Amino acid sequence: MNLSFKLPKTLKKILAVLVIGVVFLFFLKILQQNWLEISDKLIRPKISWLFFGFCGFSGYYFLRIYAWRKLLKLAGYFLNFKQAGEVLMLSEFARYVPGNIWSVVGRVSQSEKYGIPKTQTLYATIIEILTLLAASVLIGGLAGLFVKDFAVWLKLLAGLGAISVTVIFWFSKLLKLIIKWLLAKFKIQVDLEVYSLGQIYALLFVFVLAWLAYVLGGLALSLAFFDLNLNQTFLILAAMPLGWFLGYISFLTPSGLGVREASVAAILKNTLGSSSVLIAAFTRFGVTLVEFFWVLVFAWRYLKQFLLQIWRFLRQPKGLVIVVSAAFGLYFSAISVLMHSKVITGRFDLGNMDQVVWNTSQGRIFQFTNPYGEEIASRYIHHADVILLLFAPIYWLYASPYVLLVAQALIVAFGGWLVYRLAKKILGHEWLAAFLALSYLFYPTLQRAVMFDFHGITLGATFSVGMVLAYTEKRWRAFWIYAALLAMCKEELVLMVATFGLFILWRERKEWRKAILATIFGLAYFAMNFLWLMPAARDWQPSKYNFQYETLGSKPSEILKTLSENPKLFLSMVAGNQARHLYAGLLGPVGFLPLASPLWLAVAWPDFAVNLFNDRIEPRLLNYHYQGTITGFVFVATIFGIAAVRKRAGPFWERNIRNRLKFKFETVIIVLILATTAIESYRLSPLPYSQRKDMRVYWRAPMAPIVRQAVAKIPTEAKVSATNTVGAQLAHRQYLFQFPLGIEKSDYILILMAKAGTLEWQRNHLAAEALAKDQRFKLIGQKDNFYFYQRVW
Repeated sequence: MNLSFKLPKTLKKILAVLVIGVVFLFFLKILQQNWLEISDKLIRPKISWLFFGFCGFSGYYFLRIYAWRKLLKLAGYFLNFKQAGEVLMLSEFARYVPGNIWSVVGRVSQSEKYGIPKTQTLYATIIEILTLLAASVLIGGLAGLFVKDFAVWLKLLAGLGAISVTVIFWFSKLLKLIIKWLLAKFKIQVDLEVYSLGQIYALLFVFVLAWLAYVLGGLALSLAFFDLNLNQTFLILAAMPLGWFLGYISFLTPSGLGVREASVAAILKNTLGSSSVLIAAFTRFGVTLVEFFWVLVFAWRYLKQFLLQIWRFLRQPKGLVIVVSAAFGLYFSAISVLMHSKVITGRFDLGNMDQVVWNTSQGRIFQFTNPYGEEIASRYIHHADVILLLFAPIYWLYASPYVLLVAQALIVAFGGWLVYRLAKKILGHEWLAAFLALSYLFYPTLQRAVMFDFHGITLGATFSVGMVLAYTEKRWRAFWIYAALLAMCKEELVLMVATFGLFILWRERKEWRKAILATIFGLAYFAMNFLWLMPAARDWQPSKYNFQYETLGSKPSEILKTLSENPKLFLSMVAGNQARHLYAGLLGPVGFLPLASPLWLAVAWPDFAVNLFNDRIEPRLLNYHYQGTITGFVFVATIFGIAAVRKRAGPFWERNIRNRLKFKFETVIIVLILATTAIESYRLSPLPYSQRKDMRVYWRAPMAPIVRQAVAKIPTEAKVSATNTVGAQLAHRQYLFQFPLGIEKSDYILILMAKAGTLEWQRNHLAAEALAKDQRFKLIGQKDNFYFYQRVW
C-alpha cells in the first residue's frame, strides 16, 4: 500500500521496469559467472521436500485467510472460510499490478459483494497489513540476531527492527496513534474501539505462525534442490520475512518483484554464495505457484470468466498475432541461447559482434581484434553495423552474448506485429493481415537468419517494415527513428532509405521535403561510411571483400566493358540457377504476390545486388542471414501487391466469382498464403517438423561443459587464440585471435578440432600438429577433439 510516495503513473511504470530489469540482469550475471559452482550443488528435485514446501506456503495463506475472517467477524460481519479465502486470494493476486494499492482496491471491491462497507474493509486491511509487516520484522529481526555470518550492521538493523515492533505493540498509546494516523491518511472514519489491543496482539501471534509456515515452505523448497545444512535455519528464518517486508514496502514494482528476490539473495549470499540467487528465485516461483493454486480453488468462478475473456481475445486476429509473435520471440530466444551454451555459435559472427559491444562498453568504441589478422581494429574495416553500439549500455549491467541473441529474436518477433498493422491499414481486412503476420513469423529464411548467430542485417527486417508503416500512417518521428535504425544495421542498407525517399517523392509530391531529406540522408550517410570512415579504418587500403565483387570488373569502366562484351555473364548472375533458387526461396512462401507490386520489392535492391554479384555462393543460399532485410520488403511488397491485385481484379471478382461461388477475394488470398507458407515452411524451415530441420540444439553436447570449464579458467586480460566455435565463448577480452593466427602472442590456445576432411580441419590440423610439438605451450586440458594449451615461457 502506497503511504507517502506520489509519482506520475508513467514514471512509476518506467521505474518499475528499470528496477525489475536491473535485478533480472543482476541475477543472470551471477548465474552465468557461477553456473559451474551452482550446477554442482544442484540435485535432482526431491518430491518429499517439494510436498513439504507446498504445505508450508499453503499454511501461510490459510493462516492469513483465518486472520482476515477473524477480523471481519470481530466487526460483526460473518463470512465462511471459502468466502474469506475468495476475498483475500483474489485481492492478493492483484498485487502483481505495479503499486501495492491494487491489493487494497481488490479487497474492498470483493468484500462489498458480501455487504461489508468500504470503510470497514479498509480499517480491517490496515490492521492486517500493520500486524503482518510487524510480524515479518519481528521474526526476521529476532532470527537475524542468531545468524553467525551476519555483518554487525545487519544484526544491528535486524535487532532495531524487532525492538521497534515490540515497543510499538507494547505501548498501546503508540500503536493507537499509528492506527489513527493511517486511518486519517486514507480518510477513514470508523470506531477505533472495534478492535481491542488484545485482539490485535492475537492477530500478531497468528501472523507470526504464518511467517513460520512461510519460512518452512521456503526452507523445504530449497532443500528439494540443494543440500543445505539444517543449522542454517535461522538464516532462512531471517532472510525470507525481511525480504518480503522490503519487497512489500517498495512502491514501484508489482508485488515487490525483483526487490524481494534481491533482498533475500543479498542476505543469504555471505553464507550460501551464488546459490542464494537460485534459492531466492525458487522461493518466489514456489510461493507464486501455491498462491495461484489456491486462487484457482477459492475463486474459480472469477478465474473462469477471466479465462473466457482471454479465449475471446485469442480468437481475434490481433490476439492471435500477439500470441504467435510472443511464442516466436520466446522460442527463438531459447534456441539461440541453447545454441551458444552448447558451443554451436561461432567467432564468425557472434564472437565478432559480441567483442565489439563488450569493447565499446569498456570504452574502446567499436573495436575488436581483426579476425583476419592480429591487430586491434575498428569494426569499420569490415562493416558499418553501428547498431551494435546501442547494446553497449546493457553490457554495463549484464555483459553477455545472450543479450544480443535474445534481443535479435524479440526484435524480429516484433516485426510480426508491424506486418499485421501495415496489412490491416493497407488492406482493411484483419484476418488477412493476421495471416500475413503469421506468414512472416513462419518465413523460413527469416527463421534461419535468427538461428544463425547475431547480425544487424537480420534486425533490418523489422526496421524496414516499421519505416514503411510509419510512412503510411504519416508518423514522421517514428519514420526517422526506423530509418536511422535501418541505416545503422549495415553500410548498404541506408541506400534503401535513400531509394525509399525517391519512392515517396514519386508517389506523393506533397511530401517532397521529407522525401528529398530521406534521400539526401541516405546518400550522405552511405558516402560517409563507404568513402571515408571504412577506408580510413583500413588505412585507405582496399577492402578484404572487394575481390568477391570483381567478376564483372574492379572499376566502373571494366564493368561497363564486361556488360557490353559479355552480357551473358551478367544474365547468369541475375537469372542463373543460383539466382532463381534465391528468388523462389524469397517469394515462394508468399505465393509470388510481391511481383504484383515490384517497385516496393525494388527498394531492397542494395541487398539484392550485394548477394547476386558476390563470387561466394553463401549470399545466395537461404541458410544464412544475407536476406534478412530483404524479408521486410518482401512482405511490404506482398501487402501492396495484394492491394494492387484487388484493385485491378476486384470488380471482375465481384461480378463473376463472388456472386456465383460465394468466395470473397480476401478468403482466396488467405488460403493461398496459408498453403504457400505451410508448404515452404515444411520444405525449408529449420523447425523440427521441416524436411530441412536444424536439430543441432536438440543433440547432446558433451564437449560444451568441458569447453566452458576451460574458458572459465582464462582471465579477461589474457590473449587467446581459438578455433571458430570456441572463439564465440571468449569474446570478452581485447585480444582474441582466430586460430591459427596469434599463436606467437597468445597466453592460451583452445582448439576444438573439426571432423577430418572438412574445410575447417584442412585449415587447422597442420597448425594443431605443430602446436603439439611447441615447447612454449603446455597441454593443460584435453578431451577427445578439444585441446587446451597454456604458454609456459
